[in-house]
Formats: sequence, structure tokens, C-alpha cells
Amino acid sequence: TSMVGAAGYLAAQRSPLVFQELVPAVRRVYKSSRLSGIDLIKLRADLERLMKEGRIYHDEDLSLASLAGFVGIKDYQLSEFLNSHCGMNFSRYVNSFRVEEAAQILSVERKGSVLSVAFRVGFNSKANFNLAFKSFKGMSPREFLQSQLRALR
Repeated sequence: TSMVGAAGYLAAQRSPLVFQELVPAVRRVYKSSRLSGIDLIKLRADLERLMKEGRIYHDEDLSLASLAGFVGIKDYQLSEFLNSHCGMNFSRYVNSFRVEEAAQILSVERKGSVLSVAFRVGFNSKANFNLAFKSFKGMSPREFLQSQLRALR
């Protein structure tokens, strides 16, 4: 690794513009993780259990800090885990479960109120629900509901 470091240093001296953007990116990748010492497999399983079985996403006031408390880690550790191991931030992670349940409900209760479904699964506004639903499903909840009705015909 010291040979690679030396080669990188020499190359950066010869072509500083080429490496100008590369160095910060390499530093970000190799910065120390705040997840060392945490059993990541257990953490993922605990999160899945809380979300799928406990359905704690129904709580519209669920926060990064409260979810971190449930799994016994710091909020910054949970944030890093979600971003680096699940590929999404806290809000998107929680909303993915909310939208999935909402889609299931709308598939069964085709005559129900879209707004009541939004509140049941933990959204606190119709606008947030519509944005999240469209982000995950590629269509609004109303369009989803209409597609479900068309599929029955």
C-alpha cells in the first residue's frame, strides 16, 4: 500500500488537475466508519423486525433518533448504516415501508379513502404521501388505485 501511495503522490505532482477531484473522493471512501464494533447483520435483522413485524413506521413522529434508540445505537450510526448499507436516507427508508403497506391496502380496499390510508400507514400529510408513493411506485396513489380497478375488469 505504501507503493501505491507513493505512486499516487508522484502522479499527483505530475498531473495535479487530474487528481484534484480524485483525492477528496478517495478520502471520503477511506474515512473511518462509525459502525466498527456493530454487528451489521443483527442490526439489519433488528431493523427489519421492527419495521415489518412491529410496524413502528405507523408512528408519524418516528425519528432517526428514536429508531436508533430502538436498535441500541447512536443516530449518526443508524444514518451511516442506512446510507451505506441500505442505499437510502432515514426518510426514504421509513417511507418505503409506508408506501408498501399503503399499496397493499389500496389493492384490497379499492373503495377506501386514499387520505385515510396515508394516515393509517404513518404519513402526516397527503402531499408527503403522494410524493413518496410516486417516488416508489412511479404513479400517484389515485393512479395506482385506478390501475387496480382496471385490472379487475
